[in-house]
Amino acid sequence: MASTSNPPNTLPLAALVFFATSTVVLLVFIVMRGAAYTSGGDSESSSGESSRVRLFQNASPSVVHVRWAGTEYSPLEKSAPEKANSTGSGSGVVWNDEGYIVTNMHVVDTRAGAVVTLSDGSVWEALLVGFEPSLDLAVLAIEAPAEQLIPAQLGNSSEILVGQDAYAIGTPFGLEWTLTAGVISGLNRRIRGYDGVEIGGMIQTDAAINPGNSGGALLDSYGRFVGLITAIHGSSQTNAGVGFAIPADRVAEWVPQIIEWGFQPWPELGLVLGSDEFSAGCFERLGEDSTSVGVVIVEARPGGEAQRAGIRQAEMGAGIVRVGDVIVGVDGIPVALRKDLHAVLAHKVAGQTVLLELLNGNQRREASLTFGSRH
Repeated sequence: MASTSNPPNTLPLAALVFFATSTVVLLVFIVMRGAAYTSGGDSESSSGESSRVRLFQNASPSVVHVRWAGTEYSPLEKSAPEKANSTGSGSGVVWNDEGYIVTNMHVVDTRAGAVVTLSDGSVWEALLVGFEPSLDLAVLAIEAPAEQLIPAQLGNSSEILVGQDAYAIGTPFGLEWTLTAGVISGLNRRIRGYDGVEIGGMIQTDAAINPGNSGGALLDSYGRFVGLITAIHGSSQTNAGVGFAIPADRVAEWVPQIIEWGFQPWPELGLVLGSDEFSAGCFERLGEDSTSVGVVIVEARPGGEAQRAGIRQAEMGAGIVRVGDVIVGVDGIPVALRKDLHAVLAHKVAGQTVLLELLNGNQRREASLTFGSRH
C-alpha cells in the first residue's frame, strides 16, 4: 500500500509575512506623521499658521515705531507701559517710498517733533507734514532711501465684511512689531476721536489693541492695509476686545491732500483752514451752535499775508486745541462752512484784496488781506 505525506504547515510563514508588512506600514505612517509635524504639514491648523507667518513677514516691514523726539526707553523695562502712555509712543504705516509715514495725530506732539524707527532698526528724525484732526490723521516725512521703505499694500476697505479675519501690527507698550489676530467685528461705527471730535465710518475689530498700537496697520487676510488703528473702547486704555480703525479708503482720500497742503490751506492768503468737521467739533466743545460755526484758522503761515495781518491761529498740542480766530464772513458775505468761503474766494486773483470778518471768543474784528500767488 502506497503511503502519502502531510502537506507542509504554511501558517507560521503567513503570519510572519503579515507581521512584517504591518510593521513596515506602521513605520511609514509614523515617519510621515513626524515629517508632517516637523514641516507644518497640510492640515488646516498648520496651513493657517503658515499663512499668518507669511502675512507678518510680508506686512510688518510696512509698519514703523513712532515716538516723540527726546523719549528713549527699553520696551522690556517695567515702566515701559507707563512711558508709552505718557511720553508719546505709537505706530505708523509707510505710505510710499518717498518717505511719507501715516499715523494718528494724537501719536505726534506737534510741538516736539517725532522719531521714526523702521523695521530694519534704522532711526530717522521725522518732519510733521500736516494733519487732519477731524480724522485724527497725521502725515510724517523721513529722508530714508527708497530701498529701505516698503509701502503698505493698500486694500479696499469698502469691500470688507463683518466676520472676515483681521490682523493688527503695531507697537503696543513700545513692544515693536507685535501681531494680533481677530475678526472684523463691525462697520460704520462712530467714536470720539482727537480732542473729542466725532469720527464716523470706523471699522471695529476684536484683534487685541493696546496703547502704542495707535497709527498701526489693520490688515485683511491677504496682508492688505484696510484700516489705520486709532482707538480703544472704554476708559481703561487696555484691550477690551473692541478697537477701531480709520478705513483705508478715507486715509487714501486725505493723505494726498495733507501731503500737498499740510492742512486744508488757502495758500494765496497764507492760511491753513480747518475742515468743517474739525470746526464744528471745536465749537461744540465751546457750547456753540454747530450750525453757525465758521471756519477755524489752524495756522497763519510764517511770513505769509495772514501772519502780517495779525491773524491769530489755533494752538494745538498734546491733544488740546485752543481756538484762535474764526472766519465768519468775507467781503460782507456770511461764512458758516468752507464751501461758503470757497464760493467767494474762488474768483479772486493775485493782487485783489479781501475783507475777512473774524470772531475770537466774543470779539469781532476785520482783517484786510491781499491775494498772493499760489506758489
